[in-house]
Amino acid sequence: MLSRDGIERVIPIRPPILAVDRITNAQLASSVIGEWDIREDAWWARGHFPDNPILPGTQIIESMAQTAPFCFYDETRPQSIEGMLVRVDDAKFVQPVTPPCTLIVKAEVGGVIGRLAKFRCRAFVEQTRVAMAELTVRFQDKSLVAQGAQS
Repeated sequence: MLSRDGIERVIPIRPPILAVDRITNAQLASSVIGEWDIREDAWWARGHFPDNPILPGTQIIESMAQTAPFCFYDETRPQSIEGMLVRVDDAKFVQPVTPPCTLIVKAEVGGVIGRLAKFRCRAFVEQTRVAMAELTVRFQDKSLVAQGAQS
């Protein structure tokens, strides 16, 4: 659905912080699936743990926070999506993520109030769930969330 180039046209985040390579499925105002290729030569791998790199949990949350707003991406009206993570609840990391692999993030809209949207997020490697969290994101453009919520 969206490649990395398309993602960079939508969200104002760039490498090395960009933590989503593909959006593979999106249902407007409902759900999204994104993928992030976890590489052995990633910037964090040199220090978290040098002889046995494990993706930091904060990076998994960041991937969720970058993927979830695509729930409000309308491919019939491409636009920029600017959101800021404002809350993380009930985060759980159940399996370590080690490179190389692909982190699959699934997010569902849990509710919308004004500029705020709550998302239920889960992360997987292959079919194994590795993390979950509820995120709240505040969007710059209230109409983006309102239009999506009405669709």
